Amino acid sequence: MRVVHEGRGGYVELDGRRYAIEHVEGGRFCVHFPGGQRHAWLDDDRAALERLVASAPGTWSLA
Repeated sequence: MRVVHEGRGGYVELDGRRYAIEHVEGGRFCVHFPGGQRHAWLDDDRAALERLVASAPGTWSLA
């Protein structure tokens, strides 16, 4: 997992797939996760992103 900050946004990269992040109130960052059609690797990526949020809930959220 790689987190890249680009100003008030950026992305989290997992195995070449990028999930956009944006700065929200209070210094937190929100990771945007796609809805809709589900693939097995999306479930794995969501679990990894949920672990990131759980490790620093004051910094991260998942939408």
